[in-house]
Amino acid sequence: MTSKVLLCLARSYIKNPWMQNKAIQLTRACQEWLSDGTYDLVEIDNFVEVNNYIDRYDWILVQAAGDIIADRDYFRKKLETIDKDIGLMAHILWYKDEDNCPYIHHQCFIINCRAVKNTVTFINKSDNGRSFVRSDEDLHDGHAPLTVDYGDDIIKRDKKFGTDLIIEVLNNGYKVRNFDVSWRFNLDKDQDEHRWFLDRFNFPSLPIRGYIWPELESDHYETAFKNLESNEFLDPLQDSVIKLFKNLLNYDALNIIHWDKFPAIDKFNCVISPANGFLGEAMCLHSDSKKLIFYDINKNNVEFKQHLYEHWNGENYFKFAEQYAKTRNLKTEPSTENGIQESVKSAEDLDMIFGNWEKLKSLEKEFIHIDIIRDIDQLISKIEDRTVLHTSTIFGYYLQSNIAHDQDVIDDAYQRIQKKITETDSKWIQTK
Repeated sequence: MTSKVLLCLARSYIKNPWMQNKAIQLTRACQEWLSDGTYDLVEIDNFVEVNNYIDRYDWILVQAAGDIIADRDYFRKKLETIDKDIGLMAHILWYKDEDNCPYIHHQCFIINCRAVKNTVTFINKSDNGRSFVRSDEDLHDGHAPLTVDYGDDIIKRDKKFGTDLIIEVLNNGYKVRNFDVSWRFNLDKDQDEHRWFLDRFNFPSLPIRGYIWPELESDHYETAFKNLESNEFLDPLQDSVIKLFKNLLNYDALNIIHWDKFPAIDKFNCVISPANGFLGEAMCLHSDSKKLIFYDINKNNVEFKQHLYEHWNGENYFKFAEQYAKTRNLKTEPSTENGIQESVKSAEDLDMIFGNWEKLKSLEKEFIHIDIIRDIDQLISKIEDRTVLHTSTIFGYYLQSNIAHDQDVIDDAYQRIQKKITETDSKWIQTK
């Protein structure tokens, strides 16, 4: 795929306002994560607005509010290697006994902009035109053909959402394909921790992206989201979404090395940093700070950081950390390819930290297990004159923040930090 890519969030209508906002918030976070600063982002109120961007980009990924990315690295690879003769990749639907032409589900689709020459609508309507044929290969119970193409007859066509887009793509000589297994699952990824989910839906692995169906039973879904407890009104997929999100907030991993970066920093009195890896130590040495405050929502990181300062002798760090995690049955992170690559870039800082471990041990330190969005007062109380604060992606695309907190709560905490930073001549660093 070329680099001219647009990620488009369609704020599709959901009758429950809270679920509407939460779905938008989650998909927005996932798109920011997927983009990683390389793809453009836009939000639209109606799918027809996609036409406004066709002549500006090579490819457009359209996601409805509620569509979630689970495996960024794998999905990016698929985007970047998509065949140029494919004009539309989508969840194609065609129920044999009900439909006389194919259409698509609105949750997610990818448009090759070269395959679209005319304005496309997304409304239900009938016309007379060429018939369609479907592949024998099907992705789901006979109503999701792998490919569709034109047939030889002229028929009355009862078109639904996306049928006009399919027609436009075929008219211009491009292929229409369903998301096949390779677009739905990363079969090479270890899936043991999600076995209950895979067995429930007979999936070969955890989907690399998926739709959380925010429009179904939305009032009851809101209740489940707010409590992270399912209820009898949810369908099996929604029930599983709630359980998956709850598991995400249980934090069963240990971040033994950091991937966050920071710009050149002047001299500061205090560093406040997540307890992941050695981010705080690196910032402390670069700023000549005399005080280190480690915080984290992940209790494992805080407890390990305390253990490290009490028991580590400055040698064989990774062996020490892996043994600590093993004895407590914790996974270690980063585990993704992108996270590991970014962490490798911290090697120079690690050498400096290991060489100054005794100096770091002598500094004033605090260790705080805290959700800095929920417990914003506690964080603000720690920001003194000339403090450098790092909050990683907590106020951005970090999915756990966006699951646990509404956007207005995140925004309020953000503004309060910004005010305190200004008042104390401090510096705030975030990972974008």
